[in-house]
Amino acid sequence: MSESSRRKFLRNISLGLGTAGMAGRASFLSKAQSLAPIEPEAGNPLPDIESLSAVVDFRYSPLSWQTAYCFPDDHYKSLVGEHGDLRYGHPGQGAGGKYFPEIVEFSLLGMEANEVSAQRLEAPGLPIIRTRIDRPEATLELTTFATQRAGEGRVDNVILEVEPRTLHALHAVPVMVLSTKREAKLQESAGITLLRLDDEAAAPFLLADVPLSLNEDGVFYRSYLLRAGIAAEGRPSRFFFRFPQEGQEIDRLKEGLATPERLLAEARQYWQNWKPFEGKVSWQLPGRHGEFLVACARNLQQAREEKGGRITFQVGPTVYRGLWVVDGNFILEAARYLGYDKEAQQGLEATWKHQEADGGVFAGGGREHWKDTGIAMFTLVRQAELSQDWSYFREMQPSVARAVKFLVSLRDKARSDGSINGRYGLLAPGFGDGGLGGIRSEFTNTLWVLAGLKAVSEATDRLGLPDLGGPDNSITSCARHSLPRLAKRCAAIPRGSITCPCW
Repeated sequence: MSESSRRKFLRNISLGLGTAGMAGRASFLSKAQSLAPIEPEAGNPLPDIESLSAVVDFRYSPLSWQTAYCFPDDHYKSLVGEHGDLRYGHPGQGAGGKYFPEIVEFSLLGMEANEVSAQRLEAPGLPIIRTRIDRPEATLELTTFATQRAGEGRVDNVILEVEPRTLHALHAVPVMVLSTKREAKLQESAGITLLRLDDEAAAPFLLADVPLSLNEDGVFYRSYLLRAGIAAEGRPSRFFFRFPQEGQEIDRLKEGLATPERLLAEARQYWQNWKPFEGKVSWQLPGRHGEFLVACARNLQQAREEKGGRITFQVGPTVYRGLWVVDGNFILEAARYLGYDKEAQQGLEATWKHQEADGGVFAGGGREHWKDTGIAMFTLVRQAELSQDWSYFREMQPSVARAVKFLVSLRDKARSDGSINGRYGLLAPGFGDGGLGGIRSEFTNTLWVLAGLKAVSEATDRLGLPDLGGPDNSITSCARHSLPRLAKRCAAIPRGSITCPCW
C-alpha cells in the first residue's frame, strides 16, 4: 500500500475537482491550509473529469426503502417507510430486513387505494420526511420528524394533513392502523388520547391530539378512526401524533402536543445548524453531487452509536446495526475524509475491542469470517496513514503480534485438515461474504489476510519496529510479495500443489 495521508488525498481531489469545474464549476475548499497545485504522481492519476460529471439520480432506487430521521449517534433509530409508515422494534442481526414488531400506517376511510405520489426530505441534510398520499378526492400529507426538547426527551412526531383534490371542501375521516401482536389499550385524559401496549400502566406508545375509536380489530392489526373533519382548499384538516421513545409520560409531552409547528421549527433549526463535516475539513460540490455527499455524511452519523463508551460506526439501523470489520474499514476511511478524527479513532478502538484471547478479531461477520483479523490490521495501518499519527499503531503492537500468531495457527491447521484450501496453502474454509452464504473453500479470506499482513509489514519496516512474525518472520515477509501475485499463481498451478512456498 502506498502511503497516503488524508491531506494528500484531499489535495489530489481538490485539483481534480478544480479542473472539472470548467464544466460544472465544481470546487473543493479545505480550511486546513492553502494547498498548492501539484502534478499527478506516476501510477496515481488525478480523478477523471468525465466521471465527476456522472448523473446522480434515483434511476436504480429499490422498490421498497426506509429512511432514518433520527439524530446523530441516536440510540433510537427511527425509520419511515416508502408509504409514510413508521417502523419500530427491529431486534437487529438475526431477523429479516422487513421484520418490525410494530408498524404504524396512516390512511383515509373509504374503499379507494392509496397512491404515494411523492416522498422527500426537506433537504439532504435535513431529515424531515414529507410523504404525499393521493386518493381520488383527497390528498393526505404526512410530515415525520424527531425531536429531543429539553424536559421532554426523545420523541417521534407525525403531522397529518388532509386537503381536497377535486372539491373546495370535503368530509374526511383519517385512519391510523397499528400492526402488532401486542394488546393495545386506549385511554382518554384531558382531551388527549393515549395508546399503551400490553398493559394499561405501561409507558405510552402514542399520544394524539384527537380521540381515536377502534374501527376494526384484526389478528395482527388494529384500525383506529380519527375524528371526522372538514378539509377545505387552503385550510387542511390537521392532526398530530407523538411517539415517545424513552417511556415518557403525558405530563412531559402534553405541552408539545399542543404546539406541533413549534416542535417542527425546533427540529428544522437543529438540522440547519448541523454540519456534515468536522474540524478543519470542508467540502463544496455542485448540485446533486454536493447533495449526495451531505446525505451520505448524515447517514453515517445517524447510523453511529455509542457503545461501551466509544462511538461505533454501524452499517445501518436494522439487520446491520452493529460492527462489521470489513464495512468498518471503508466507513472509517470516509470518516477521516469528512473530518471525524475523534470518532474515527474511537471506531478503530471499537474494532480492536473485538479481538479474542486467541488473537483473532471477530465481529458481525461471525467466527469463520477469518478476514476480519486481517482487515483489522489493514485498518490500523490505514488510519495511521490518513491521520499521520502512528502512536496508536505503536501501542497496538502486542495485539497485532497476537493476531499474526492466530493467523499462523489458522494456516497450519488448514494444511492438515484435508480441505482444498489446505492443500493450496490457503486459510481454512470460511465465510466469504459478498452474497456467498455458508462455510466453503474460498479465496477472499486469504486475500484480505495477506493485505493486512502486507500493510503491517511495510509499516513496521518504515517505523523501524521489530518484525511481528517473531524469529520466523516468513509470514509477514511473504505477504509483501504474495499479494500482487497470489491470484494469478493460484489459477495457473496444478491442483494439489502449494501456491506460495513461504505462505
